[in-house]
Amino acid sequence: MLRLLILFLLFFAASCDSEPVFNYDDETIVKVLKDMLIAEGAATRIANDQRDSLTRFYYDQIYQIHGIDSMKFTNDLRLLGESPAHSTEIYSRVEKELEQDQIGAKKKNDK
Repeated sequence: MLRLLILFLLFFAASCDSEPVFNYDDETIVKVLKDMLIAEGAATRIANDQRDSLTRFYYDQIYQIHGIDSMKFTNDLRLLGESPAHSTEIYSRVEKELEQDQIGAKKKNDK
């Protein structure tokens, strides 16, 4: 019985220091967050009384396009909030991708 207790305590101690386990890889999180920011931007042009339902509709489509579960993704966002360094890295990548998209769109319009 003592051995079992010791094993349990060792397992518990090891799990406390472990890295959080995300449901989705960083690349997927970046793509989904980028799409969400674009959806938020599009929704700002809509009247306040319709904005929430339109945003929810956009989010549901984004989840479907990327083949992800909204609850699992929400959990990943919570985990990101608990890891400032990882969160900063993810949002920097999102910002960079949005800038690249904007540059690409401008070059396309200039032709």
